[in-house]
Amino acid sequence: ESEEIDADNNFVLKRATRNTIAGQVLEDIDDDLVGDLPAPDHRIELYFRNASGVPTTSGGPVRAMNSDSNGNFFFQDLEPGEYVLYHIGTGSYPYECVSGSDLSPEPGEPTVHPECFFIQVDMLDDTAQDFDNTFVIKKD
Repeated sequence: ESEEIDADNNFVLKRATRNTIAGQVLEDIDDDLVGDLPAPDHRIELYFRNASGVPTTSGGPVRAMNSDSNGNFFFQDLEPGEYVLYHIGTGSYPYECVSGSDLSPEPGEPTVHPECFFIQVDMLDDTAQDFDNTFVIKKD
């Protein structure tokens, strides 16, 4: 009943997280093509991927967020599918994309990205996790 107290029930609930895609936006400050500093407030959009490896933009992004103060971004509880991370940027200063990469692609996942601002990611089942996607940018 709603008022019942039962001292011997010891439940610990943990919310299960399905399919997570995460990564970081970094700024190259010394022109060595490697990310040196976190790049906060960069908008990252997640789209389903078409057969050409580019975002299917009809209907808009599946999810979107800005990178946090450490340049990190993440998307959780995704349906299985083939996705594209799309680096939009901040709009506050001109920059160029140095690289966009998945540091450890899953088997069968495309490794050639058609544009620097896209990273292709596969979430093939309900337990897929991909945490090492990195966009490196440089201020113009």
